[in-house]
Amino acid sequence: MDKNFLFLPYQDKKDIPYSMTACDVSLVSVSEGMESLVAPSKLYPALAAGRPIAVICPNGNYLEELVTSSNCGSAFRSGDSEGLSNFFHKLLSKRQLTQEMGYDARRKLEQDFTPQAIGDSYFTVLQHSNRY
Repeated sequence: MDKNFLFLPYQDKKDIPYSMTACDVSLVSVSEGMESLVAPSKLYPALAAGRPIAVICPNGNYLEELVTSSNCGSAFRSGDSEGLSNFFHKLLSKRQLTQEMGYDARRKLEQDFTPQAIGDSYFTVLQHSNRY
């Protein structure tokens, strides 16, 4: 087993904050064909952890837009091991970038994914739907 990766078994909910913040980079993935059916639940704890996020997803997936527009990570296609490896090397060699992406991840969560922000979004959608 590679010394740079640690694969943990299922974690109790009380331990999630510790396991999510023990990493240098969070990995979030969604399989092709599933992208319109599921939203990876790991995304929100990854944003909360304040670590850069590597997303493996199909081209044009909303996860790609989210990490690139908020500057909190990068997206890769399934099988793009070279691109993912290059991203890890870039973060390793540019620690300031790693820190900035982590801050931006946490900022994205606090800006767009708090209960208040989500409630406001639902309210806006409901207001809009009543116009028709």
